Amino acid sequence: MMADIIHSIPIKASPEAIFDAITTQKGLSSWWTDLVKAEPTEGSTATFGFNGGDIEFHMHVDEATPGTCVRWSCSTDFPDWNGTTLRFDISVRDDGVAMLGFRHMGWDTTSEHFARSNTDWGRLMYYLKDYAENGTAAPMMG
Repeated sequence: MMADIIHSIPIKASPEAIFDAITTQKGLSSWWTDLVKAEPTEGSTATFGFNGGDIEFHMHVDEATPGTCVRWSCSTDFPDWNGTTLRFDISVRDDGVAMLGFRHMGWDTTSEHFARSNTDWGRLMYYLKDYAENGTAAPMMG
């Protein structure tokens, strides 16, 4: 059985601003971790550091369609995340508010770590929202 983490959040920002928050080094370091190396280019690999850089996650950028979709494949020594896929879908509602749909797909188990990651992703969506709407840089981790 494969499990997915799913979140959806309205963001009062342009699809382009949300895309930049998810794909650029400046954007990602403003809401997730300040230990990041990334560029908004399909085929590149973004590196995210945690615990002072002792833990690294490598996200291969499988898709980076400006203003609409970002998809990563994860490789790391962290067993639960290795081989998972992360997808960010950006759309605009009829009232003009952007919606960010997020999926972290392909978990082998719904372990305690899955539950903790689900909670962290929920919190991260609000850090991303705050950054995209207000330009407030406050990474959750580092």
